[in-house]
Amino acid sequence: FEREGDLCGVAAGNLPGRFAPDFHLFYSDRIFTLRDGKPHLKDLPTDYEGSGEREKGTAMVTRCEDSRGMCGGCYDTVLHWDAKKQLGMAVDVSDDVHCLVLGIIDTGLLAEYNRTFAPPGAAVEPGHRLLAVQGHRGSACELANSLSMLDCEPPSIVQLSFQQPAVMILDVSKDGEELGLALEAMKEFVAVRAIKDGVFKQFNE
Repeated sequence: FEREGDLCGVAAGNLPGRFAPDFHLFYSDRIFTLRDGKPHLKDLPTDYEGSGEREKGTAMVTRCEDSRGMCGGCYDTVLHWDAKKQLGMAVDVSDDVHCLVLGIIDTGLLAEYNRTFAPPGAAVEPGHRLLAVQGHRGSACELANSLSMLDCEPPSIVQLSFQQPAVMILDVSKDGEELGLALEAMKEFVAVRAIKDGVFKQFNE
């Protein structure tokens, strides 16, 4: 590998032990696609005088935990916009707090991302929560409006941040009390709209 400035390329096979990259460089010149949840950069990071831009269809997968250690996977998608296609995502904004994905249209950009680029744990699916559009957070209605603007004025690159629902298996005793869950049946999942007086409100407290 050629050495340029303070940057020197070394083949991973020459490194001792098992090598796990933090990100991939010059991904626009790749020979094959890597679906490992690592950032895929077009060239170099900004610290090395590169653009720092991520390549089409890349996703960065992280984890988040609440105070009880409940995990929900968070991930960012970076898409190059095809002017001939729409984003292809239906969302629900009923409570104006959680912008939930209701469905993915098979002919849209996100469906193509899921089929071609999404690494394990980063496919956009119904029930996932939209957290940010182009890096900007907001209420559910504000995020939905931002999505509408993307279809009206397509950018060259779009970045969306999502969170998967945490998986919890709970054993609770009713003892004659109501569960206290206000549920709404969606097409592919059941949404909890509110926690009322009952077993689960006591559990949360």
